[in-house]
Amino acid sequence: MKLLPKTAALVLGCLALSCLTGCATNNNVPENQSLEKTFPKPQDGYGGLYVYRETDILGIGRAPALVIDNKNTVDIKGGSYYYTQLPAGIHTAFTVNYTTGVSELLTSTLIGDDIKSSAVRFDIKSGKNYYIKIYYSDKYLDLVSEEEGQKGVLDCDRVSK
Repeated sequence: MKLLPKTAALVLGCLALSCLTGCATNNNVPENQSLEKTFPKPQDGYGGLYVYRETDILGIGRAPALVIDNKNTVDIKGGSYYYTQLPAGIHTAFTVNYTTGVSELLTSTLIGDDIKSSAVRFDIKSGKNYYIKIYYSDKYLDLVSEEEGQKGVLDCDRVSK
């Protein structure tokens, strides 16, 4: 039996290590998934917000930063969702790619065309859940129906802060 050349063995070893490292750095939080995936009613004075991004081959290597009410909350990669409760009232959400820089955007005016086109404004009512879908382009967010949102969240894993 002939042994692989050293370079091929090294390449295969690095590939295997990178696959294992990717699994080890997963920030999914499965212990909390069952609670949120039952879509409970939020506490009084608050509404639930689920923001999800389906798995898609386009944009697979990107994980845009989700910004809610001008606060950087979490990176949303394909196949993941984020859950939070927000006080009743008007809120805004948008995503930012790291090429732009979150700190740059948060310290500058948020009225620019790039942000205006991707931002979603929504009015949270107490006791109700809301669902925002991030499309593969990372720049298009959409407030979707409860039925579509729940289906999308069920196909995703929860991410933590």
